[in-house]
Amino acid sequence: MHAVVDVGAATGGFGLEVARRNPGLLVLCVEPDPALAAAVRRTADVEGLRGVRVVEVALGAAPSATQDLAGGTRGTPHPPAVEVVTLAALLDEQGADVVDFLRLGGREAPLDVLAGGGDRLPHVRAGMLVAPTVARQAPGEDAPPDLVEAVVRLRALGFVVEHATPHDAATAELDVVFARGAGTLAAVEGERHLRGVPPYDGSRYWAVPCASAASVDAVGTRLQDADRVVVAARTEVGRELAARRAAVRERDAARDEAVRLVAVLEQLGGEVATLADELADERGRVEQLEAELARTRVALHEVMASSSWRWTSPVRRLGGLRHGRAGR
Repeated sequence: MHAVVDVGAATGGFGLEVARRNPGLLVLCVEPDPALAAAVRRTADVEGLRGVRVVEVALGAAPSATQDLAGGTRGTPHPPAVEVVTLAALLDEQGADVVDFLRLGGREAPLDVLAGGGDRLPHVRAGMLVAPTVARQAPGEDAPPDLVEAVVRLRALGFVVEHATPHDAATAELDVVFARGAGTLAAVEGERHLRGVPPYDGSRYWAVPCASAASVDAVGTRLQDADRVVVAARTEVGRELAARRAAVRERDAARDEAVRLVAVLEQLGGEVATLADELADERGRVEQLEAELARTRVALHEVMASSSWRWTSPVRRLGGLRHGRAGR
């Protein structure tokens, strides 16, 4: 079963949003603080996020009976001790075969959590951890030891470090994003719709990769390049819109002409129907005359075939001679 794991979920800002975007996906919200865990559980119940499971444990490099939570939420100044389990044990218990994304936040030491992954780490496709730092510098530019340690440990575990960005403007921490191999992070972002999900890619966090002057200048250059691309794109879109408007006008003119031709055809159709009716009437009259002619021929034939017609034949001939002489 595929899953997304939010370690140190707090109020569930990351895990709940992932669950909203991926209905049915198993989302493990690991939060040892009972008050925070209850808040996540209530939100999931109210919104009907059936894929969310809230696990009230702490994660570490090795299991232990209890661990005292440092600090607490309002109303719980002295949180109770909680059980510590390993990441491998948690995934086995919850039936998570593949972890698409592992977010490591909260009180747990992220490298200790990864150390407890054991043989399940190869099944983690991508993730993010918070590495504390003092100076906000890009990796490789005299980065603080904590960040260096995180990068070295991640690489030793077979991960590729994709990038590190400031966690927010108020703390000296970096979000280190890692993945199992080239292209894996982009695939997970697309499959699980992570773009825009806080704190992975949210608007509440800095978008500037680092705070050095050179980096800010580089960002400015990229923005100028982006502006030029936008202007060129707008020009191209304008031309395309003009061409489409012309095509629409031609289409409308053709449609109007088609409507006119349809009206003409309908008128001609009416005239043809009238002529057809008149032709049918004439044919009826012709058929009537032909029938009368046939009856007349039959009657004439009957008269000429009668014996009286034959007996009076000499008389008719004499009458014809008399009329002929009178005419002279």
